[in-house]
Amino acid sequence: MHIDSHDQLAGQPIVAIRGFLRRNALSGFQLPDAEEAFGSAAAHVVAFLEKEGYVETFTEFGCTRYHNTAKGGALSLASAAKPVRRTTAQKRLDEFLVRCEEVRIRPDMLFKVSRAVLFGSMLSDKPLVGDVDLAVTLAPKEADREKHFALCQEQSREAERSGVVFSNILERLGYPEIRVRRFLKGKSRVLQLVLGTDGILKTAPQRVIYEDPADSSR
Repeated sequence: MHIDSHDQLAGQPIVAIRGFLRRNALSGFQLPDAEEAFGSAAAHVVAFLEKEGYVETFTEFGCTRYHNTAKGGALSLASAAKPVRRTTAQKRLDEFLVRCEEVRIRPDMLFKVSRAVLFGSMLSDKPLVGDVDLAVTLAPKEADREKHFALCQEQSREAERSGVVFSNILERLGYPEIRVRRFLKGKSRVLQLVLGTDGILKTAPQRVIYEDPADSSR
């Protein structure tokens, strides 16, 4: 999906809306988070996003949060940049696959890549592509749930001791997974990662490009 950086949505620059949905793709957001991004226009922006089907509400830990729908996820991944050569995109994809293996063997990574699915323009035969769209499913390396939870808590505490500031409990709980996803992306503007459960996969052509060796051998 491509957008024009000059367009607006809900009275805001569309790239600002995209950035907000992208930043909150994993943990969701509450109205105060929108107020930090859009000021007095926050309520209007959130109402518009919900009405138009970009977000939907869930109640978690006793509070209401907004999460991206498939439509919102597509917008969060939309590119306003010029298309890149297929050879460049393939290089970034190859680098991603190397990082999948690195995640698998690094002891400081508490999650592994269970499955990675490629979709979007890279499945075409066009010489220029928009993004490398990937749906990535992570799984805990530690099979014991209590041990895994304890390891995650300790990693989040260590991050706080190093200066990381979490804005809410969900960010704190999700830090170990977010850390892995950020590493997999590798600061590449070409790679766009979504959750393996993203609704866009219900309709998009796709191809599995990576499975954890332990999972695929079962």
